[in-house]
Amino acid sequence: MWGLALRNGRAYVANGEAGLRVFDVGDPAHPVELGVFNAGDRAKSVAVRDSLAFVVDDRDGLRVLDIRRLDQIQEAGYYKTPGRAIGVGRVDEVVLVADLWAGVLAIRYKGSTPVAPPQPARPAKPALSAAPNPFNPVTTIRCTMPAAQWASLRVHDLDGRLVKALASGWHTPGEHGDLFDGGGLASGVYRLN
Repeated sequence: MWGLALRNGRAYVANGEAGLRVFDVGDPAHPVELGVFNAGDRAKSVAVRDSLAFVVDDRDGLRVLDIRRLDQIQEAGYYKTPGRAIGVGRVDEVVLVADLWAGVLAIRYKGSTPVAPPQPARPAKPALSAAPNPFNPVTTIRCTMPAAQWASLRVHDLDGRLVKALASGWHTPGEHGDLFDGGGLASGVYRLN
């Protein structure tokens, strides 16, 4: 189970590969399944308003589902997010979608139709450099981040084996640097990813 919304004695569950599952939880010790909708490969989060369920899938974006008939849940709308959608919430007629690439997207809807915001551009890839190159045994690896984003910096040998993980996490825009000491490594060519 990834996400859960409770409303009027019902549990709306974003259940990964099983999509959206709806249960009557009037008797919490004995939930009864009322409906299922396969909302994509990886349903992560769900929010409910009136007769609509908003489900995000980290590959497919936001799906708006008509839940008036739980035995026949229907897709009422769709919005492909720029990256990986991981969370959803709602405020009045605005659905907020957390997206790993674009941050928080605010999507208005009228009835069951999403009114898409302008598509934000995916962040540009970081620029990498190493100096001196070739090196023996120490070099400075620099990474220029065009925008705040999550990134990892790893050194691999030519067979793809990880030699050293230098950094992993959220980085601010601008230049970042780290020393790489290859003193214990065989002479050769190494890839920076």
